Amino acid sequence: MKPIQNIWNIRYRSGSRTEPSPGDPWLERWKCHFPPAGGLALDLGCGAGLDTESLTRFGFQVTAIDFAEEAVSLSRKRNPQATHYVIDIRNGIGLPKNAYSIAVANLSLHYFSEIQTRSIIGEIHQLLEHCGLFAFRVNAEDDRNSGNSAKTAAWNLVEVDGVEKQFFTKEKVLSLLEGQFALVAIEKMRTMRLGKDKIIYECIAKKSAEKTEQLQSNR
Repeated sequence: MKPIQNIWNIRYRSGSRTEPSPGDPWLERWKCHFPPAGGLALDLGCGAGLDTESLTRFGFQVTAIDFAEEAVSLSRKRNPQATHYVIDIRNGIGLPKNAYSIAVANLSLHYFSEIQTRSIIGEIHQLLEHCGLFAFRVNAEDDRNSGNSAKTAAWNLVEVDGVEKQFFTKEKVLSLLEGQFALVAIEKMRTMRLGKDKIIYECIAKKSAEKTEQLQSNR
């Protein structure tokens, strides 16, 4: 298998990952839960920058990250006012803690093992300010190419077009939030992604103080 960054750089360079604006306005559906405008927002796996564009339009100061240089280049052209970094979140995000009022991850968190995914969610918790909002979407267990249900439930990665992906049950999604985030809403839905039908979970959660308090009490 080619290094994963090379695969994504080729896809973005070819234009196959660039959806026409405005794309899927999923953030609009959840805007009523968003914190007040003016704070810092983090777009994890920004791709071509459509969500960064939405967050900027909502009035946030956006930091957008992706591990594919071509994606960051596209987002930077679309959103010159945003701050951009090339970051592979598997190796840690490395941004200021307790700084962001909202973090967004649009179909960018289902490429990892269970250990990696839990580590990334834990770091997102650290990056958000008190009661910060976490909005994300992941592949659902019955999305196309998901493989059999036993693999899906057991945190097995499934290779699709040369890229390994995780497919989520509702229980797997909720297990990621336990002890770190308070669930606001979770919806399973059908959407269009790059012209193809897709089944996903959309989830909105708020940073919980529970984990922070536990860590402090254990010191």
